[in-house]
Amino acid sequence: MRVCRATQVLFARMKQKQGLPAHQAALGEGFSTRMAEFQNFERKFEECLSKSAVKTKFGQHTERAKNISVELKAVLDQVLIRGMKNKADRSQQRDEERDRLDYVAKQLALLEVETKEQIHRMVEEVERKVAHALNEEIRCLSIVVDEFDRPFHPDALLLNVYKKELHSHVENGLGKNLQTRCNTTLLNCVERTSDEMKGKIAALLPMESKAHVSSVVSRREFGIHYSLDCSNSCAEFREDIEFKFSFGIITLMRRFLGTAKTKSTLFGYSNRIPVPMTPMTPSNEMADKEEELMLNVISNVASITSKSVVAVVIVMGMFWRAVGWRLIAIGGSVYGALYLYERVTWTNKARERSFKQQYVDYASRKLRLLVDLTSSSCSHQVRQELISTFSRLCHLVDESKGELQDHILDLEKDVSRLEEVSSKAKTLRNKAGWIDNELEIFMRNYLMLDD
Repeated sequence: MRVCRATQVLFARMKQKQGLPAHQAALGEGFSTRMAEFQNFERKFEECLSKSAVKTKFGQHTERAKNISVELKAVLDQVLIRGMKNKADRSQQRDEERDRLDYVAKQLALLEVETKEQIHRMVEEVERKVAHALNEEIRCLSIVVDEFDRPFHPDALLLNVYKKELHSHVENGLGKNLQTRCNTTLLNCVERTSDEMKGKIAALLPMESKAHVSSVVSRREFGIHYSLDCSNSCAEFREDIEFKFSFGIITLMRRFLGTAKTKSTLFGYSNRIPVPMTPMTPSNEMADKEEELMLNVISNVASITSKSVVAVVIVMGMFWRAVGWRLIAIGGSVYGALYLYERVTWTNKARERSFKQQYVDYASRKLRLLVDLTSSSCSHQVRQELISTFSRLCHLVDESKGELQDHILDLEKDVSRLEEVSSKAKTLRNKAGWIDNELEIFMRNYLMLDD
């Protein structure tokens, strides 16, 4: 029946293909019903063949694709989870490094202020100690001068050599004494301050950089130099080693009146400055001043001499009337004996003692003028040493800060890269989920056949 129906349907379709109408009579009665049944059978048979072919051809591929999509989704989920975890770790580490960098910067600023104040106090203490020690050494300058043992000769050339050697001896002696008095204390203070700075700076450094702190502090040996420069300070020293009788008229005048009043009395100096009535040339003015000075000296000496002679004569007359000529002779003999004794004892050794005493008096005055300069110089050396040490230590902190900044930049790059990777992994995971859903729909629509 189906063959006949199929033959009839085939014949009818051939006629329709040729453009001719199908003859209902030729095909027999009930053709339309048989035609509908045949088309229904044909459609079901076609669907059966199509589903079998699709299931046979695409079933395994679809299963593999679904497995791949599931595995890919699982891998992308792991990538996303690990990326988010690593991003969170890097972000936390970056924030910690930023906090540490900010902490180091603030602590370093506070430490700089504290160290400046500490150095200032240290410098003031050094200046005070050096000034006190130098004043004590100036008081004992006569001991240093007495220790100078070189042949003394009043000759001008030999005396200049003697003074130069004495300058060097005093400078070296005072320098050694100051080193003995001050160096140990000052160097201990400098070392203690350096150790305090080292400990405070080491607290700001990472463990791997703390080993460099000791090498930076003990890089070189520090010493204080005391610049006295006696050769220039005492260059204008002029000695007076001529014999002077202790009970001479001029000596007694200097002793009771003073040097200035004695000169004013002898040479007639006054505070008034004569104003010339007519202009004078420099040469004539100088000559007139020299002539006037010479006349004043001669007249004053003559006046003093005449007055002294008259006074001596009057006094001798009064003594002669009061005590007699014997006592006057005895007094003159004693005065002469004193003069002879001092004259005989005025040897080269006495000249040397007088020279050294004059040098001590002169050098003491000059060196007292250098106390502030020397103490300031020593405090400046200490200041420079401490500032240099602190600068080298701060350089280590700056290097550590630079390393922290580089590390922060690296962490920021890692965070950006991990954020990009996580974003891509999330996108790919969503795509894998979409593919899995599409495969599920395909399998449900085309591969799940009814029995």
